[in-house]
Amino acid sequence: MRDSINSRGVSYRMNGDSSQAMADFSQAIKLEPDNAVAFNSRGNVYADIAQPDQAIADFTQAIKLNRAYGSAYFNRGSVEADDKDQLDKAIADFSTAIKLDSSNTDAYVSRAVAYIRKNNTAAALADLNTAIGATPDLERAHFYRGILHFNTGDDVDAVADFNKAIQLDPQDAKALYVRGLAKRRNGDVTNSDADMAAAKALGPDVEKQVQIRHGLPPPSNVRH
Repeated sequence: MRDSINSRGVSYRMNGDSSQAMADFSQAIKLEPDNAVAFNSRGNVYADIAQPDQAIADFTQAIKLNRAYGSAYFNRGSVEADDKDQLDKAIADFSTAIKLDSSNTDAYVSRAVAYIRKNNTAAALADLNTAIGATPDLERAHFYRGILHFNTGDDVDAVADFNKAIQLDPQDAKALYVRGLAKRRNGDVTNSDADMAAAKALGPDVEKQVQIRHGLPPPSNVRH
């Protein structure tokens, strides 16, 4: 009965019904207060609906119930990483997730992103190289390695990584946009304009997203 409620909650969440998923996971917890999986699952719903404090509380409870629960560490780190004041906590959680499962490439990429936000370029590059070495077609890893190269002024390698990211996901507006910035800074204005126009066609607010999330300058501020 309890497993079926939890499974139903997972289905609701996958179908975007957060309220029903929340109800099922809460019921599962009420029936079995030591159900680490249900706490982790409810934490994911809280994260989905932008309630980070509640999400972290549930992930923390899941970890208390099962200290070897790698997914709960990863999920808690993912929420913490959205807060620049909690980046060290996020890195610690991603590190624990990796220690528990060294094949967790998502944890390597997420830890790399946290390192990028802390300006720890060497650590970020090491994690991204590890992730790509293990999973060469991991689009997210190529995107963030492209961001890292762009931030350090290596436009040639940035374009190469964005090329791969776009090959893997042609709808990645952010990769198209930042590839355009890299091309523009490298003097390729025509292809830069084409990339940024294609990016804005896919996502009209891509310029704002890139600047807020990755701290990149708008085209007018990129020096040739």
